[in-house]
Amino acid sequence: AKAPRRLLVQRSLQGQRLRRGILRGATLAFITTGYEGKRFIYEKAYELGVRIVVIDSPDSWSRKLVEEKKAVKFIPVDMMQSSSEVVKSCLAALEACEQDPVVGKIDGVCTFAELSVPLTARLAELLGLPGPLTTATDQARDKSLTRLALRQNGLPTPPVHEIRSDADVAPA
Repeated sequence: AKAPRRLLVQRSLQGQRLRRGILRGATLAFITTGYEGKRFIYEKAYELGVRIVVIDSPDSWSRKLVEEKKAVKFIPVDMMQSSSEVVKSCLAALEACEQDPVVGKIDGVCTFAELSVPLTARLAELLGLPGPLTTATDQARDKSLTRLALRQNGLPTPPVHEIRSDADVAPA
């Protein structure tokens, strides 16, 4: 059953209990883990009962989370591939998890690594899971598109001039 959004975002003990109840036993795929200083995030998720699947570079520190029994699976993906190949590799690996008796169905995807937000959004969309819109994450990562969106929505923005060639210098 789906919980109403108003309950999910409620700033109360009841809301917190609901969110923690939903997390307990959920299988979440963390898309790249960032530097090892973020370890506390994964340890807290484990404490809250999250079944952790990690997708990261083959040499990531996060591989140890499986050895420590804090994650149920580590999926190595060559993040140096083209963006489209990384998406394909991650998607295939996540879809294969459903057939893995140790993992099962992935309930959600998330990241705490800023550079992986667009990848995570694409994976959520392709898997039919909740997540940010890919257009929104792409727009947020492109300064000129962000400024344009702010300006179009009546928010104050400093004057800027995008320079793509020598011809753009004089008007700026």
